[in-house]
Amino acid sequence: MNEKAQSLYKFIILCISTAVFYASVKSGLLWDLSVYDRAVYDFINNDFPYRTDISLQFVYHPYVLMMLDSLRKVSALKPMLMLLYLLATIFFGKQLFQYVCLIKQKEKLTTSLSIFWLIVPSIGFGGAGIVAFQTGNMTLFLHFLVLGAFFAAKKNSTCKFIFLFQCSILFAAIVKPYYLAYLILLIYLTDYRRFTLLTLITVSLAAVIWLSASIFTPNLYEQFVTSLAHQTLGKGDLGYAIFGLLRPFTGDSISILVHVAVMLLVLMGIIVFIKQEGYDLRSEKIIPLVIAFIIFLNPRMKEYDFIIAIFFSYLFLFLVNQPVYLKAVCLSWGIATVPLFSAIAIKLGLMEPIKILTAQHHFQILGFLVLSVFLMLSLKFTKTS
Repeated sequence: MNEKAQSLYKFIILCISTAVFYASVKSGLLWDLSVYDRAVYDFINNDFPYRTDISLQFVYHPYVLMMLDSLRKVSALKPMLMLLYLLATIFFGKQLFQYVCLIKQKEKLTTSLSIFWLIVPSIGFGGAGIVAFQTGNMTLFLHFLVLGAFFAAKKNSTCKFIFLFQCSILFAAIVKPYYLAYLILLIYLTDYRRFTLLTLITVSLAAVIWLSASIFTPNLYEQFVTSLAHQTLGKGDLGYAIFGLLRPFTGDSISILVHVAVMLLVLMGIIVFIKQEGYDLRSEKIIPLVIAFIIFLNPRMKEYDFIIAIFFSYLFLFLVNQPVYLKAVCLSWGIATVPLFSAIAIKLGLMEPIKILTAQHHFQILGFLVLSVFLMLSLKFTKTS
């Protein structure tokens, strides 16, 4: 693709993204910061921070509530969180950029494609990226913190940086336990014996910290568990993963079993496919694919997780095979914009007869399935490119 064609595509995508972002933010911005602020206010006034009679509940661990209270004592909570979000984003961006540059130097990749092709389509994918940033939920920025720490450790595989990566996972796991899945990435930082030892230590510490709240703050912990159950099982707020999609039809047990079974099959498929194509599972090029898989392990995958998986799927294609990668981006971008335009049309009252288009996450899943097919097919052409 020549430079003029690239510039035209970039301009078109930028215009679409700007229009969609404007239409999205009109309805509100960073509303989860108000949820945190309200919970801390209730906490310091001996009220009920985990109340369930409101639309947006606070569903984080009591220690997270106490941490937010500590931040409030330093300055107003919202500006403090926004500053931390910005720092985490800059940290992640810097480490990722250096990682990609390092890979390109080692593998002697030559391409005129810019990082623009990664960022803009993935941010707009099915509205997931826009919503992830729009909410101001801390989950997205915890991903940035953990992944930034990982790429920093990848460049400097010393005990200090590996320890910092572990600490970032442990901290994030107090907020949401599924961040422990990132421990899989320790395989790329150390040998298998230390990987096993460090994983056991980190998981044990996370379990002790989580359960200790039931001893030191029993009332808050009970409120937290009640609020979490009400939000997830009661209101059905379970995200886009297989478990979340199946649970309304099959119940808890069957849906989680299917989720685990599918993830195991996907893992086996990835391993067999990569081996057949001559890749080393510990290759640096495979890391983005592993990160995407780690995120899909989460039974309650939300927009804040989904967008990270999309981005790293794109990055994998970018590193292994640029020509096929660009085709996948263009196709998946076209599919991904369907729910964005349908959302705008719904607001204008143009989509009342076609109710299925209101289920935005169905298009996100459909689009990612198409991207996944391209991701697998692209490997077949890697050796000849």
